[in-house]
Amino acid sequence: RGEAFTGKGIAGLGGGAIGQNFGRNGRVIRTRGGWAQLLVRPAPAVELGASVGIDDPKDADLDLATQRLRNRTIGGQIQWRPAPLILGLEYRQIETRYGAGIAKAGHLNLAVGAEF
Repeated sequence: RGEAFTGKGIAGLGGGAIGQNFGRNGRVIRTRGGWAQLLVRPAPAVELGASVGIDDPKDADLDLATQRLRNRTIGGQIQWRPAPLILGLEYRQIETRYGAGIAKAGHLNLAVGAEF
């Protein structure tokens, strides 16, 4: 699974320009990026996944001191489905580059559900 995008002023579409439509001197921000996900089922009740994504606006359109210059994410997941339960664990590493440096965060999700 995956998608790629390129365009300008596309922050309202849930991606692109990292939620920023306008940059330096009111310039509409051009951006490109995408994401990809690989899912594998080594057994009927087990699913493993890996994902990667990037959003990289054109630096020339940005106020380098205050706006986000790039987002990247990488993650992994596992689901176990002993019917009717669904148990899932996912970890994502998120990185945002600013003019002043890079901010990083880890995100851990644990999910429990039932499927009828």
